[in-house]
Amino acid sequence: MGRSDGMVVNKKMSFLASLVWGTCSVIIVTIACASGIVFYGLHIVESAIDELPSIVKKVPLLRDALSSERRIDYIDELDIKIEFTDHPYYEDHMRAVATITNEGKELVSWLSIRVVVTDDDGNILDEDTAMIATPVAIDDFPGPLVPGASRPFTICRFKRSDHLSAQYEVTDLRVWVRDARDHEDAQAAGREAPEATILSSAAVD
Repeated sequence: MGRSDGMVVNKKMSFLASLVWGTCSVIIVTIACASGIVFYGLHIVESAIDELPSIVKKVPLLRDALSSERRIDYIDELDIKIEFTDHPYYEDHMRAVATITNEGKELVSWLSIRVVVTDDDGNILDEDTAMIATPVAIDDFPGPLVPGASRPFTICRFKRSDHLSAQYEVTDLRVWVRDARDHEDAQAAGREAPEATILSSAAVD
């Protein structure tokens, strides 16, 4: 009796072919799983971003911290003085102390200034930028500057020299607004600050 023409002959794969096939299968499954995890993570992040405004509104501390507007014009309500004093620990060093007084009626939620100290020849002895007011008071953040308050702040430290001068530059200034309605009214009144950040400068003999 002869063999049927419909017989199927299965050829066994070699060890190397099986290894390659298995490795490729593992790589494909790994890529598919990683892609699923990445897409799921992006979905979670997107959902969290969408819910962030509502979360901020429910937390009074965050709401107050973010309720501010840039007010360049409010620089006229701040009295900024820079004085040179002896360093308390190093006899051959001095320091520049800036005293900022809020003479207006607004709560300053953010104020940063840059101070440059030079000698009589115009050589820069030191320069630094300091956060004078921040939305919240914690650790190195001093907190907001309330109306009528004065805040001294040590900014620069440098070797003792004669005929010193200092120039300051207000790099950012924001005031607190009560709620979104006040913020919209302020924008409608044209009080939104321009993009320039160099606000004022002065020399101290």
